[in-house]
Amino acid sequence: MKAYIMLIMLLQLDPKDGLPYTTALQQSPIIEYNTLQECEAASELKRTVMLKSSRQYPDLAIVNIVIECVDSSLADFNSTDIVI
Repeated sequence: MKAYIMLIMLLQLDPKDGLPYTTALQQSPIIEYNTLQECEAASELKRTVMLKSSRQYPDLAIVNIVIECVDSSLADFNSTDIVI
């Protein structure tokens, strides 16, 4: 059965030189969605919440958050590497 997960990228500005860089994140625990539409709806909500909460931490210099839903069988991750 096909399932979808979120891959999350934070876009930040380096505080020293102002150059942009990205930080990859994944949900922990990883949530699998049955359809791409379910995952995309959840990702839009998560993006909105993350952007809102990032305003409380201006030192992180988060300028954008990109979330992509991918087929979990194609994702390159090992769930045993997740630290909670």
